[in-house]
Amino acid sequence: MSQGFLCDRRNQLICLLILLLAGSSLWRLSRTSSQDLQPLVEPLPQDPHIQVFFNQSEANVYTEPYRQIERHGDNLEQVIITAIEQSTQTIDVAVQELNLPQVAKALADSSRRGVKVRLILENQYAQIEAEQAEALTLLQNGQVPRIDDTADGSKGSGLMHHKFLVIDKRWVLTGSANLTFSGVHGDADEPDSRGNANVFLKIDSGAIAQTFTNEFNLMWGDGPAAKPDSQFGLQKPPRREQTTALPTGPVT
Repeated sequence: MSQGFLCDRRNQLICLLILLLAGSSLWRLSRTSSQDLQPLVEPLPQDPHIQVFFNQSEANVYTEPYRQIERHGDNLEQVIITAIEQSTQTIDVAVQELNLPQVAKALADSSRRGVKVRLILENQYAQIEAEQAEALTLLQNGQVPRIDDTADGSKGSGLMHHKFLVIDKRWVLTGSANLTFSGVHGDADEPDSRGNANVFLKIDSGAIAQTFTNEFNLMWGDGPAAKPDSQFGLQKPPRREQTTALPTGPVT
């Protein structure tokens, strides 16, 4: 058998392997970004004062903005971004972790247009490191003031797991999701992953917004200044549950 024949044979095998790998990748992409997804159930009507959104709802379909993957669910990130973009005065954000660049950009842009933005993170996720580097850099460049749970002079409470935004002293967005890929869309390095099943509420109530603002202010203290007057974890005073009457019923 000639050497030329062996080379041709080897090249054919290499080409075949490349085609198989390419085909597998295309199949995986088509399976995760299919344009044929449809809602599987009818959506329920929303309360005018408390809207509810599920990132894995079967009543809706959305295209994840970072990898253009079509998924069942409500786009929690877009719900949050829209509320941020509609702000006119203030935005307070208390969340354990934030690594979604588009949310960070919306906050930075709001700060630049004169909205007062304040941000509290859990200290383990407040450093500009790999996973949250892009989002935190956007916030830093937008001069968004932020603190973490070491602002009370401690090494961190280990309990700063809040997940809420208060906007214009009227709107509260809160739920079970951190503002992360895995909390909203799916694990960043696994296109097939749906991450954690989460819910977010959008509440229209000045009274409820004030309750959340009071909680935020306990933690914020004097903000990024030097006084260790922030209160986190067990340093917070005991408080009783509060009930707010909305037109459609009480909320506790």
